[in-house]
Amino acid sequence: MVEVAVPGQRWEIEFMEDGTVEIEKIVSDGDYYDGKEIETLLKEFLGGIKMYIRTAESDDAKQLVKLIKQIENSNFMLFEPGERKTTVDQQRKRIEAMSEEETSTILVAEENGLLVGYLFAVGGNLVRVKHAVY
Repeated sequence: MVEVAVPGQRWEIEFMEDGTVEIEKIVSDGDYYDGKEIETLLKEFLGGIKMYIRTAESDDAKQLVKLIKQIENSNFMLFEPGERKTTVDQQRKRIEAMSEEETSTILVAEENGLLVGYLFAVGGNLVRVKHAVY
């Protein structure tokens, strides 16, 4: 399958074994939603998983710094172990700043009161890329 994303649309193109092509075109409703809408999506599709995914809060800073360091020690991340020097206070400020941005958010996965995963979604402010994050 080939996925094509253009402003306001996403196309899924499948090349079938018999030589035919099937295309599903998903068209945006034109509305923009804040980061809390991601929580709604994840809750609807995570069903029986006992993990809670939510927007990061400033009180998560200490656990988030620890979790990021643990993951970076795996050697599968961009930063080398020990290379990132983010303090708890810096992380708290970043969480607070990103929570104020319209196109960015930090999601955390929590299980039994502990953070076990995270996602930083950083968006832009230009109209053409406002729908995309990296």
